[in-house]
Amino acid sequence: MEVLSSISAFLVAPVAIYLLQEWKNYPQRVRHHMEQELKAYTGGCHCNSVRFTLLAPRHLVVWNCNCSICFMKRNWHFIIPASQFSLVESSKDYLTEYRFNTKTAKHLFCKICGVQAYYVPRSNPDGIAVTLACIPVEQVSSSLSLSP
Repeated sequence: MEVLSSISAFLVAPVAIYLLQEWKNYPQRVRHHMEQELKAYTGGCHCNSVRFTLLAPRHLVVWNCNCSICFMKRNWHFIIPASQFSLVESSKDYLTEYRFNTKTAKHLFCKICGVQAYYVPRSNPDGIAVTLACIPVEQVSSSLSLSP
């Protein structure tokens, strides 16, 4: 199953790059409509101890953060308002937090598998940054743009 997920992620990358290029060609009115249309997503960590649901645009714009910790983790993520994110209640018991530098960002990791499925970013402390790899590939494969 892990091999299949890795292969799927590998196949999605060229599609995502193509979508990013095409996204720039869409008229502003079409892009605005696509950004406003919300979709329900589910996700979680590798061992499924941390689970969540969220509402995000149907067309996700994913960022490759270059802060020191995200750079080391190669963390591609998208940011949503905290009000559109819901952590499964039992998941709270499996989270541990790491803060550094300004201590504004809250990096949350699963105590069991170590995966950071989401965090509260320093750049947007009222939002949630969701790790793209923690959303099942079939939920995002046709609606993705990557941003540097």
